[in-house]
This record gives sequence, structure tokens and C-alpha cells, in this order.
Amino acid sequence: MTNPPRRFCPVGEGRIGLLLWRGMVGPLGVALALITGGGLLLQGGAALAGATVLPSMSAIVGVLGGLVPAALELALPLAFLVGLVVALGRWHEDGTWTALRACGVGGRLLLRPALLCALGVALLLATLGHGVVPAGRRAASARLVRACAEVTLPPGGFLPLAGAMLHRPPSGGLAASLGDGFLSAEDGRLEPRDGGVLLQLGRGEALLGGAGAPTLRFEAAAVPLALRASSRRVELAERTDAELRALVRRRAASGQDAAYPRLILLKRSSLAVALLLLPAVVLPMALRWGGRVLPVVGVALFTWSLVRVGDGLAALIGAWPAAALPLLGLAGVAAALWAGWRDR
Repeated sequence: MTNPPRRFCPVGEGRIGLLLWRGMVGPLGVALALITGGGLLLQGGAALAGATVLPSMSAIVGVLGGLVPAALELALPLAFLVGLVVALGRWHEDGTWTALRACGVGGRLLLRPALLCALGVALLLATLGHGVVPAGRRAASARLVRACAEVTLPPGGFLPLAGAMLHRPPSGGLAASLGDGFLSAEDGRLEPRDGGVLLQLGRGEALLGGAGAPTLRFEAAAVPLALRASSRRVELAERTDAELRALVRRRAASGQDAAYPRLILLKRSSLAVALLLLPAVVLPMALRWGGRVLPVVGVALFTWSLVRVGDGLAALIGAWPAAALPLLGLAGVAAALWAGWRDR
């Protein structure tokens, strides 16, 4: 009894993985640089547009530096998607896939090396989301607050700041209008504090209330001015994992809805897991239809829309189902593509 003939393949699975990685490196690197740069400009522009005062150039550099991890977190999945589509699209165009298929290599053999590449990117994405991105966002916000404290108010100048109007009289000192109150002091300065600035005044008078209210003299006064005006999503994105878990526990204990902060925490892991599904989606698309732009845009928009739908439905369906929406959507697309792929 003879053994059945073995199909001859000139390269093993390890060699196939190396060829795939080499084909991905160039387009992945270019896409990562371009998307990170674009994301940094958008996020930095939004942060600076909402700033209370125009920061100095060094402050702007500090803000952009703090937002680099957030831009990188956005760019990594897209860059990996582009790199994989371009590499496999080249195999489709230059006949590499035809040669591999002729010697018995199917899509399932390519799936393992593609998943290994995705695993490395997913681990980096999870590391960014769980630690580096929140720290960077907090650093960027703190730099904007320090920029407010560093502002120089010339004699005769006015500065609106966190609902207050500061004025430096030509004769010296500092005056501040706070709603119905008015303070005037010989000395005045701004100091950064958590979420805002502290107006420090020395040797002055305070008129608290409307006309006829008594005037109070003081040797020293400290007035906190809250500057944080970011959206709830941005503010929660600046919190660490421990802070988010503590917030969820406090809200749950008080009977408040804790779905959204729990979702923010879950997405730091679920988006990295969703990236592991991209090879299963891209392999049948790129090897059947080539490295076209439309599938890349379609997959990116589809995933992004599911993330945003989950954000909107978190309070209704719960944090776990909302975080799982991108996973379920990509898994469904992958299953449909593989079911109709005869070269799998």
C-alpha cells in the first residue's frame, strides 16, 4: 500500500509569514505616518480651538506631544488594514497567490501568519489604550491649563477667563469681576491647579453682592477658576483604568447609570480584539478582488459606525453589548466572506 502523493510547496508557513510581513512593512509604515499626522492635526486643532487663551509655541508643542499616543491609537488599526490589503493585493496582481494556490496553499494557511502580525499590533494598541493614551491626554490638558496661568496681562489689558473678567489697571495691581462680585488687589497672579487655575490676590478689597453690599478688606485671597470644558467622552478618556473602575462603582452604588464610563473602559480592550478579526475579513477580499481602496474604506467606516452606534446605545443595551458590536459586526462579515470563498 502506497502513501498518497504529497503536494509540493516551495515555501513553508514560516516563509509565507515572512513574505507577508515584508510586503506589509512599507505600506503600513507610510499609512501609519500619514494617518498619525492627520489625526494629530485634527485632535490638536480641536484642543487648541477650545483653549481659553492662545498658548505659546512651547505650550503648543507640549499639547501636540501629549496627543501623539491618541493619534497613534487611531492610526494603528487603519495602518494595519492598509498594509495587509496592499500586501495581499500585490500577491493577487503579480501572481504570487496563483502560484501558492497551485501548490496547495489555501487561505487558512495564510490566516495564521496574518493573525500573528495582527496580534503584535493589537498588543501595542491595548498598551496604548490602557496606559499611554490617558496619560498623554492628561498631560495635554494640564499644559493648556498651565498656559492660562502663564499668560501675561499688560497694564490696561482685559482677560476673560472661566466666567471671570480680569483687568490690570494702568496704575498696577489686579481687578477681577466674578458675577455679582468684584475684587481689587495690589498683587495678583494665576497659578495652575487641577482642572483650572487659582487666582491669588494680596492686600485688596472685595465687593460681594450688588449695590449697597459691604466692602471686605483682605490680606490674601484665593479664588479657584474652573477651566475644564471638554466633552464627557474626552474627559473620561483622560482617566486611568483604576479611576474609571472607581467611577463605575460609585455610580452603581448610588443608583446612577454607569454604562458609559464602563464602555470607555471596555473599549480599551475590545478595539484591540476587533483588530484580530481584520485578517479574517481582509484575506478573502484582497486575494479575490485585489488591493482596492474601496474595501479598505468600507471596512473602516463599517467598524467606526458600529463603535459610534455602541456609544449611543450603551445606556439602553448595556456596556458589554455596546462594546461587542464591532466584534460581532466584523465576525459576521468574515463568516460571510469565507463561506463564499472557494480558495479557503
